[in-house]
Amino acid sequence: MQRKILLIVASGKSTRFGGYPKAFVPIGDKLVVENTVHLAKPMFDEIYIAVNEETYAVYKDKITGCRMFPIVTGNGDAHSVLKCLKFLRMKEKDMTKVTVCWGDAYFTDSSPLAEAASCMESLPDSVPAAVLCSLDSEPYAWFELDKAYVKKTHFAGQESGVTYGVHDQSLFVLTTGLSIRYLEEYKQELGIGDDYREDSPEMKLLYFFEWLYESGKKPPAECRMIPSGSVLAFNTAEEAEKIRVRIKEIREQNLEVLC
Repeated sequence: MQRKILLIVASGKSTRFGGYPKAFVPIGDKLVVENTVHLAKPMFDEIYIAVNEETYAVYKDKITGCRMFPIVTGNGDAHSVLKCLKFLRMKEKDMTKVTVCWGDAYFTDSSPLAEAASCMESLPDSVPAAVLCSLDSEPYAWFELDKAYVKKTHFAGQESGVTYGVHDQSLFVLTTGLSIRYLEEYKQELGIGDDYREDSPEMKLLYFFEWLYESGKKPPAECRMIPSGSVLAFNTAEEAEKIRVRIKEIREQNLEVLC
């Protein structure tokens, strides 16, 4: 059985959060990324964290239970994921699949990560990616599906929102070889080079899943549904504080049950 690898991508500039790396914001008694590592340790053999060079200089020796490495931030999150996959392929020679999550995702429990670890075993080698999703109210981003496959990606900031939508949970399982090949094709089609250029378009992972369908890749990215409510996201200090309040309430409720 192959080793289960988790890649936490925390290499963004966090411009909407004032430039401070969101993955390293404290919530409860841990930093966001520490919480992910803590919950993921029981079901993954190795955990890698990709950060930008500035974050690496500050945090390289401060997070235990994982391997942190720096990358030069690319033109969009999918560009950064591609760089990370190439790095991991050198470190993990036998890796055929990898679970990827965004560094700023806050997991209230380990169930989504356990689902991803299970998906690594059940996802056919012919499928380039699986996106773990839940049915959420008023999502910022959501997918239109063709049966179990991602057909189109929607963003509320670019069109009218929906009351409920199939919402990605910042958690993906990628078939390494296929994902690298198709991400390279997507990058070339967008006209993006290997290094960051300010005038290059953004290469977004959620649009990459739409591109797989539109390009006729068979099969395209698969959607795997999980229960809602275990993955929280934030873009501002106020939203981070709301998560702190919610986590405190959850812990107080759990203590009451134990008592």
